[in-house]
Amino acid sequence: MGPCTMRLSAWLMSEIASIVGSRPSTQAIHVGYEKAGRLFFDSAVPWSADAVLVEATLRSPSLNLSKSDFAVRLIGDGPLLAENVRAEEGGTRHRLFFRLPVPSETQTAQLFMRDRLLGSFDIRILSKEEFLKGLSIETPTIFVTIGPRQVACQTFTATRSQGITVVAMLRSRTIQLAPLSNAPIEVWFQREDHPEPCWVAPIALAGSQLQSKQTMIAVKPSRPIRHSGSWRLTWKWDARELHRHRFHIISTKRFFRSLRIADTRFAVQDRQGRWSVHRQMPPLANIQRLGPCFLLSSQEMGAAGLCSLQVHALVPGAESPPLLFSQDFLIQDGLNLFVPGTVAAADLAHIFGFELRLRNHRLGILPLSSVPRASFNSEGGFEAPPDFLWTTAADEELMERLTRLIDRHPT
Repeated sequence: MGPCTMRLSAWLMSEIASIVGSRPSTQAIHVGYEKAGRLFFDSAVPWSADAVLVEATLRSPSLNLSKSDFAVRLIGDGPLLAENVRAEEGGTRHRLFFRLPVPSETQTAQLFMRDRLLGSFDIRILSKEEFLKGLSIETPTIFVTIGPRQVACQTFTATRSQGITVVAMLRSRTIQLAPLSNAPIEVWFQREDHPEPCWVAPIALAGSQLQSKQTMIAVKPSRPIRHSGSWRLTWKWDARELHRHRFHIISTKRFFRSLRIADTRFAVQDRQGRWSVHRQMPPLANIQRLGPCFLLSSQEMGAAGLCSLQVHALVPGAESPPLLFSQDFLIQDGLNLFVPGTVAAADLAHIFGFELRLRNHRLGILPLSSVPRASFNSEGGFEAPPDFLWTTAADEELMERLTRLIDRHPT
């Protein structure tokens, strides 16, 4: 190959490289949408979006480009020109911005520079039914204001509560919550024996919540709910029911009747000042202070309420047991440990038990001795022991005594 041929070949290669290098190439295409003045980029465009937004990144080293050079074409529509073209990196990279109408269904769009096809992309449309199918209310919880505390429950009394707040997690499994800007979430408060709701509470989401796929929402009735009975809470959006759950308001008398002592313990401080919990009372010589522990529960499902409890000392010969402790105590779901206080060991010699009362109603007795004894007089008369609260400790002592009896008199 001669020098002229070599120079011609080098020139052709240079021209080809220049032509190839000057051709624009698409680096990325992002599809989003506009809703209520906010911009969103997600996996799909909702049916209710105001516009489809397209952003394309173009590499074009040697071209002086304007927005009239670029267009997006949808099926059945003419070319839609770019709204803006922004040059970057010294003019070798461009960002293209398009604003398109929302198609009625998913379709493929094409990006052109003049008559040259640069690429294709899909505009996926999410229908209203698909969005509602993926929209859910999760872990709805009712908080009742009882004194200074917010207590989660399902059942409560109207007299000792100052109102309720309902909290839930709102979640979308498809796209962001932006379509909820069309209408607020509604919570319907309805009595079970009434066909119409007593209140409808709308919840309008903030802009930051609309840009997320999940958010916490809360609602409070406009006035306290006082009517006893079963209530239904229904969460709705756009007249569609998302979730339904119930709560119950009961009378104070019914709540008090539901209270039970599930078990008992003793809180003990020994002579060295160390604290421990015992099922049965230790020897008095080892005790510095001692107090009753009551495990309380309500038979009403998920109930919460405030109780005025009193602990009286059972003293032999006393017509009215002296009051030791009085305390307002909050009962919640499950077991509730009530530890009102302790008594010095010197005072225990005059006490044979602790009595727990709710107002004038006796809930039970915790005797200092494990099991009270029945006594017989000289004429064979039987004197019944005082009321005795059967506890786990008493059950263990009964089994122990039965075991000793069986071992002493084998069959």
